[in-house]
Amino acid sequence: MELGGSDAFIVLKDADLDQTVKWAVWGKMNNMGQCCVAAKRLIVVEELADRFLDSSRPRWRHSSQEIRWTRRRRSTLSTEAALIKVLHQIKQAVAKGAIVVMGGKRIDRPGSFMQPTILTNIKPGNPAFRRNFSAGRALLPGQK
Repeated sequence: MELGGSDAFIVLKDADLDQTVKWAVWGKMNNMGQCCVAAKRLIVVEELADRFLDSSRPRWRHSSQEIRWTRRRRSTLSTEAALIKVLHQIKQAVAKGAIVVMGGKRIDRPGSFMQPTILTNIKPGNPAFRRNFSAGRALLPGQK
């Protein structure tokens, strides 16, 4: 049975934010988001969106530091072509109004490494609203 697709990680108003943030980052960054059951986008109720974003930034940054300084926790994207595709998808999303909250760039080291990236303000007319990013990018549709 194929379980892949547009797997959403949905955060409702009664969520325990500490636990939710921990599992949201793990769910997205598992195998750099290239796992068939990785969370493809994070959907957070509006009243928690800012708190969720603020709480999750240190964990995303920690993921970035692990990529830079160790090889234990995070891996590269599957191919150079996959990295180039994701960079292009981010560029397209930003051109249509998405906001890069953090990341969005290649990490300057050998291999197809990319910074963990958070995009917000993704509206229905943006290609990122419906398209999967096969890598460690957190998409928060509609949030600013």
